Amino acid sequence: MDRLFTLAEAREMTRFELAAPVDDLDARDVVDVQVDSRKVSKGSLFIALPGQMTDGHRFLSQAAASGSAALAVNRRWYEEEGQRRSFSIPVLVVEDTLTFLQDLAAAWLGRSARMCKIGITGSNGKTTTKEIVYAILNELGPTVKNEGNLNSEIGLPLAAFGARSSDRFGVFEMGVNHPGEMDQMVRVLRPSCALINNIGTAHIGLLGGREGIAREKGRLFEALPRDGRGFIPEKFQWSEYYHSISAAPLSTFGPESTEGVTRIEGHGLSGWSFDYFGERVRLNLPGRHNLLNALGAISLTRYVGAGVQEVVRGLAKVAPVTGRSQVIDGALRIVQDAYNANAESVAAMLETLAEEKAPEKIVLVIGAMKELGAGSEEAHRSVGARICELDPRAVFLFGQETAFTKDELERRGFEGRAVFETDFEQLSRKLLDTVQPGDTVLLKGSRSMKLERLIPLLDKFAAKAEA
Repeated sequence: MDRLFTLAEAREMTRFELAAPVDDLDARDVVDVQVDSRKVSKGSLFIALPGQMTDGHRFLSQAAASGSAALAVNRRWYEEEGQRRSFSIPVLVVEDTLTFLQDLAAAWLGRSARMCKIGITGSNGKTTTKEIVYAILNELGPTVKNEGNLNSEIGLPLAAFGARSSDRFGVFEMGVNHPGEMDQMVRVLRPSCALINNIGTAHIGLLGGREGIAREKGRLFEALPRDGRGFIPEKFQWSEYYHSISAAPLSTFGPESTEGVTRIEGHGLSGWSFDYFGERVRLNLPGRHNLLNALGAISLTRYVGAGVQEVVRGLAKVAPVTGRSQVIDGALRIVQDAYNANAESVAAMLETLAEEKAPEKIVLVIGAMKELGAGSEEAHRSVGARICELDPRAVFLFGQETAFTKDELERRGFEGRAVFETDFEQLSRKLLDTVQPGDTVLLKGSRSMKLERLIPLLDKFAAKAEA
């Protein structure tokens, strides 16, 4: 693996003290940066982060044994415990290891002066939008993105070390679940472009209502330079506020404002097609929410230089991210959208299913929606109301919070089968007793509900049905 930098270069990028003298910092290569000791390999810089569940300082020996090039530790830990221990590799003592990680990542990105750095946020669809932007811009030139869910105050700086001097674009999704987190991320990224696709109820219990969410995500737009550009949805509720906080001009995106897009046609779970400056485009992502994500990506990438052919080729390569709007066809049509959930994202998927026009062949598995705080009951009841509008054959509700959804279904006189369960084994058994070949089964819930566990069971059922 190619080196990122030497310890001597790291010292130039940010500040630390060495717990013991090291003869030649120039000879100490760092090939990657890790905060999980299980991912450490030869040449890793391991940064020990204290956390709610555990403390990275407990795993310094394991990191050293795995070939770490150096260890970064908090000064307080070092003074209370570390001085009594001996290490065979360099130990970097810093005031705060999270700040050190962020400072180092910011300096690393700062070396890529030619890179156009793009921040993407929103309550739903950040990852999908990032993937679409990446697919288009990668047609235009070398592009880096954050992989997986590396979109937090810890994940974003880790993702930053994936950037190389040859990269022309950097596309980074930025998620927040507590106040102040966006400030930490924009300090690392220093974006020149930003896009927000929506303000929903994700993490609303931790961020103080929709206004708190809008303000926290708005910090990304406050960080834009005057010669940058921000992108917001057309008919955006918070448009006036975002215009007031951004020094950069803002552009809107959507069916009425994304330049060049005409003749939009929906194909239910099979996605969308539309013309882009006369070229027919196919988007293999279902749901109006994903169409809006694509239109945002088109507007942004056009601004930074993508032509018609780069957009067309990029969109053709876009596929659902595992666990997000993923359609698995067979004797059963499984729609796996169980990576996360809030009332808005559930409603979006139910709207998409309604386009299939066969409610008697639809089975819903709805998991509890987490981190909604005082709004949890209202959100779960709103899902019940949406389900009644769809009128599927059967609904399976999993998790204590979905008791409100069950109550709302009963209150509205839902005539299909409605099952409420908190035990996964019972949920599985009752679901498999209900599904029939030809059914469309939606799995939608918060990540902690782990509804993807149902997929092997449904696959097995489908295989038997096809035999």
